[in-house]
Amino acid sequence: MPHQLIRFVGVVVLLLGTGVVAGWIWEAVWEAPTGVVQDGRWFPVPGESGLRADFSGTATYVLVGVAAGLVVGTVVALVTRGAELLTLAAVVVGSGLGGVVMARVGAALGPSDPREAASGLDDGARLLGNLEVSGLSPYGALPFGALLALMVVFLLTAGKGRWDEDPGRGEPVSDDRSGPSPRP
Repeated sequence: MPHQLIRFVGVVVLLLGTGVVAGWIWEAVWEAPTGVVQDGRWFPVPGESGLRADFSGTATYVLVGVAAGLVVGTVVALVTRGAELLTLAAVVVGSGLGGVVMARVGAALGPSDPREAASGLDDGARLLGNLEVSGLSPYGALPFGALLALMVVFLLTAGKGRWDEDPGRGEPVSDDRSGPSPRP
């Protein structure tokens, strides 16, 4: 039991760390839109760039989240062989939390909300737009990538034995379960 709990917590912490790194990458690759202050309000210049930047921030979040999920999901699936259901549960929890952490870190590193900053500035002042995720569905990007990678690795390596088995003996080298190896 303690071994399984350590494995579960380790996977969750790894995915939370992935969220932090992915949030930093998201902010680094995103281009902030510029805008001007008029009558204490911020307006993107030109007008359509605000919509484009809003989509750009969310689209970049999804791309970075899926890529990060694919990489970490593959690593987790290869390292935690032999405890697939526990790994699945840990990836669901960890990647969901990691997606939220990614959004929070990226938004915290990006420019502040120009709508709030514009109220005290003179007309014509230039401000950068902020980084945010629009809607709830993009938060599924990191979990989607991680679960897709997990599924593919589990399916492609089904019946191949665990990484810690000695192929010559066919028995587990180290295992906390009693009984014969799950290998046929």
